[in-house]
Amino acid sequence: MKVAVEEWELYNNGILLCRWFDTETDTQEEIAAFVAEAKTAYKLNSNDLEMFIADVEDDATGLIKGDESLCYAYEVTQKIIDLEEHERTALKLMLQNGVVNDLDEAIEHLEDIRCTGERKMEDVAYNYIQETGAISALGERLQGYFDYEALGRDMEINGTYLEDEEGILWEYVS
Repeated sequence: MKVAVEEWELYNNGILLCRWFDTETDTQEEIAAFVAEAKTAYKLNSNDLEMFIADVEDDATGLIKGDESLCYAYEVTQKIIDLEEHERTALKLMLQNGVVNDLDEAIEHLEDIRCTGERKMEDVAYNYIQETGAISALGERLQGYFDYEALGRDMEINGTYLEDEEGILWEYVS
């Protein structure tokens, strides 16, 4: 995740010194050293650092907003750094849709959400029927009359399906 860092004293003195850092590769100490150096250059108290996040890019969780503390951004990064991309997407979906209350709860429930790989509930229903073999008892002639669209609607009403940014449906099973 990339964060644009500013410092309150610099900001309050009209000095807009904002620089982007990557929370996965740049340490908090490196950022603090940069800000302290800048404060010294402007003849401000470099021992008192009050850094804040002015902007965020690539936040896989959607948790980091403007004015968050830098420590919080690093805390979130440490929790998700070893997760794969689909797990980060799952976290973001659960958090954005209120399925869970916080990042720790979302991480605990990663096994409860799966990507269907489909964009329409009708296709989710079709795959479900095929996987379970529920329709195989009907003869081939009757199978064509099965209404996957209606089943998809019922599944959507009775379940928790979340749509990611690419329009792919994810199923959350609690």
